[in-house]
Amino acid sequence: TSGPVDVLVRPEGLTVAAAEGGNGIVSGRTFLGAITRVAVLLSGDTEVRVDLASAAALAIPPGTSVQVGLPPTPVLVARRQQ
Repeated sequence: TSGPVDVLVRPEGLTVAAAEGGNGIVSGRTFLGAITRVAVLLSGDTEVRVDLASAAALAIPPGTSVQVGLPPTPVLVARRQQ
């Protein structure tokens, strides 16, 4: 298939780590108890959300440059609706 697609990944399936010159910037955090949902702004105004253990999320406050990664397992790819 060619053309635009959406990659569907659950928030707990992504990885994120502080990295100078990474592929995103932390734009916010939402405390949910044992986990914190971290919002990351990627290039092209795309925002992803990553679920981390709350203790780990403290190390990456808003404004931090981070590297977001996909899981090592297959992901769901869907043709983008126009």
